[in-house]
Amino acid sequence: MSQRDVINQIFKELDNIRENLFQTIEMLPSSVFEPRFDSKWNAPKILGHLAKFETLLAEFFQNYILPNAKKVSPAKNPKRLSENWKDAMANDSKKYEAPEILRSKAVVKNSYKELFIENREKLKQAVYQKIDKDFDSIVIPHPNGTKLNLVQWLELFGAHEKRHIRQLEHLSF
Repeated sequence: MSQRDVINQIFKELDNIRENLFQTIEMLPSSVFEPRFDSKWNAPKILGHLAKFETLLAEFFQNYILPNAKKVSPAKNPKRLSENWKDAMANDSKKYEAPEILRSKAVVKNSYKELFIENREKLKQAVYQKIDKDFDSIVIPHPNGTKLNLVQWLELFGAHEKRHIRQLEHLSF
């Protein structure tokens, strides 16, 4: 499978996850959007965090792929996110501290959808503008020290968003 095919497949999955996020938010009671008086995140903070992550991801594609970067071979199948990463993101009993760079201001319920649609378009534009470059050869460290290529970062974002959808669902109980 070519890099373009892989990217198309990932964006199809990301768009499905995003639709699930929108549906989840619409079903949440208004109480989960109210300020909290403990250290836990409420829905607006979770949404702000996801928006910030997607913005950062677009910046990876805009800023880390130089014009003279290696071109991708048409038949190259990029390295994908490991099952260990996917399992870690699916394990809700394990809590992670968000890195400072991904902590964000809250996003209010009446403005989230427009922001998320705009962020997704910016991400797609950043990725497809450089689709001829070898995303597998550009490695950016994760805050835990692991190095991920740009394809793996996209997949991680999807697994990460799914994790926060589950977190939002649990907020309503």
